[in-house]
Amino acid sequence: MVAKGVFLESLESYIIANRLGHITTPVMKDLLAHYHDNGMMDSLERCIVHLDVTSLDIQQVVQVCWSNQLYDAVIYIFNRGMNDYITPMEKLFSVIGPRVREGRSLTGDDVVMGNKLLVYI
Repeated sequence: MVAKGVFLESLESYIIANRLGHITTPVMKDLLAHYHDNGMMDSLERCIVHLDVTSLDIQQVVQVCWSNQLYDAVIYIFNRGMNDYITPMEKLFSVIGPRVREGRSLTGDDVVMGNKLLVYI
């Protein structure tokens, strides 16, 4: 297990440098599980946005991204994988919109999401 973790983490530098753009689905699942289990979500997001979307199990990746607030990765997957530019915006609005309309104060996570939404728009 240690060697597998070292191998998966060593892929990150190649992925980010765009020297490795396609990973087989089983390796990607292991990468997702390893990074998720070890709390390396920022690194996982950096990897996802550099990978070919066809190598991803889109349902699994989107679920992990939404649950861990990896908004850049979600936007990337929807845009590149499905040519869908509306759904990420709608989902982000549905989370932050009610708080804004009710006049509640925004949390730090809400501010981050709002900033990503503004940049996305």
